[in-house]
Order: sequence, then structure tokens, then C-alpha cells
Amino acid sequence: MPLHLLMMVEELYKIYQQYPSVQTDTRKLKAGDIFFALKGPNFNGNSFARQAIDNGAVCIVIDEKEYEIPGKTFLVPDVLLAFTSPSQAI
Repeated sequence: MPLHLLMMVEELYKIYQQYPSVQTDTRKLKAGDIFFALKGPNFNGNSFARQAIDNGAVCIVIDEKEYEIPGKTFLVPDVLLAFTSPSQAI
């Protein structure tokens, strides 16, 4: 794994240690959650990145650069893989 990607995993894990609550649905998001922007056939969680921050998410894991929020998002190749198998996703 490239060094910059390994550093991203380590940084996300440090955030998780401090805020050990994750969410994939902005309607259920609580302040301090880590939001994983999953996609489905009828939705794109990436498009809810700004809403997640506005609702108190500490950071967001996205896989579409156009939704990047500097200092708040982690851009990964596949959010679902990052959510289910972090060490393989980055």
C-alpha cells in the first residue's frame, strides 16, 4: 500500500478511536459520527457530504472527488469497500 494511503487509514482510525460511531444515513446522523457515503441504485451518499457536515459529522468517507470538503473528507476508491474492509479499500 502506498505510504500516503497508509497514512490516510491511520488518520481515519485515530478519528474513529476518538469518535467510535459511524453512520451511512444522514437522517440518523448524530454529532460526532463518521459518515460513510454509500451508494445504491436510487441514491448517492456522496451528494449528502455537505448535509452530513452540517448535521455534525466529524468526517466523511467519499469516493467522488467533486464532493470533497477540504479537511473533512477522506477520498477513497470505493466507500463500500472502505466500510466493510478498510485495509483493502485504500
